[in-house]
Amino acid sequence: MSTKRLATKSAPAELVTNDDDDYPAPPANKKSSTMAYNASSWMETQARKAKFPTPAEGDIKVATLFKGFDPLIINVCSDCRTFNSKRETQELSPGMVQIQRERERERERERERERKREREKEREREREREREREREREREREREREREREREFKQRRVTEQESRRLHYWRILQY
Repeated sequence: MSTKRLATKSAPAELVTNDDDDYPAPPANKKSSTMAYNASSWMETQARKAKFPTPAEGDIKVATLFKGFDPLIINVCSDCRTFNSKRETQELSPGMVQIQRERERERERERERERKREREKEREREREREREREREREREREREREREREREFKQRRVTEQESRRLHYWRILQY
């Protein structure tokens, strides 16, 4: 483990241990060696010594990944950035955004299409009900016209009958 000095306003600065072992410290200069320090050979040596985790060890466990309050830095390759930039996001709360999975996005689109179809069906049913109401009003107007014709016809008959009676009565009067 390496140590770092913490910059504080208090006079002697505290020494704090650095738990970040991602970058091993470069080798100390050996005074007995006549060879100069070569950074590229040191990198090659470190690369040869590097141990990579097995697939089982490399699995990311979300429960432990977000456990601490330390900043989490994730390097994303350009292919992944391009892929994720095309995906839709969902705002969970202010400042919190979740990238939707392709299947979830497709399901959400399908639900939206279904809602749209339902709204369209409802509008069509409402139009049909309105057409039916209009037909019913037209039938009612037609019945009213028929009743009016009936009344006029009856009125004419009564008038004709009265006119005949009057005529006969006048004839009888003479």
